[in-house]
Amino acid sequence: MAGKTKTESVAAENNINSALIKEDASQDENMIGSSLDNSPTVKKTPALKPSDKGVISSGSASMPKSSKKSEPKPKIKKVAILSTKNVNWLGVGTLGKGYNIVTPEQAEQWLTRSHVREATPEEVAESFEGQ
Repeated sequence: MAGKTKTESVAAENNINSALIKEDASQDENMIGSSLDNSPTVKKTPALKPSDKGVISSGSASMPKSSKKSEPKPKIKKVAILSTKNVNWLGVGTLGKGYNIVTPEQAEQWLTRSHVREATPEEVAESFEGQ
């Protein structure tokens, strides 16, 4: 028993055949395979593998590359308005004194107030150039 491994010893005690059967997988017609290993869209990523000295080391594993493409975010139309004071309107939002960028729906509501007017892109640009 000196030449036996633990697996072989336990198998012998329990009257189990512990012989390993090696088969050639390339000849098995019922084998399900994957083409990922040969695919150009496969990238290598770190994986753990046991070495011959019983130490776990880092190897590499195949992992398909992500096919997601970042879609551009839709442009949301904005309107610049000028307020002469700080205001909070429940259900509409908050304006600070000066230039504010809001949606067209919000601008429509804010423009009903006497202290708010629409600002042109040129005047907004001028106000930020001085900063």
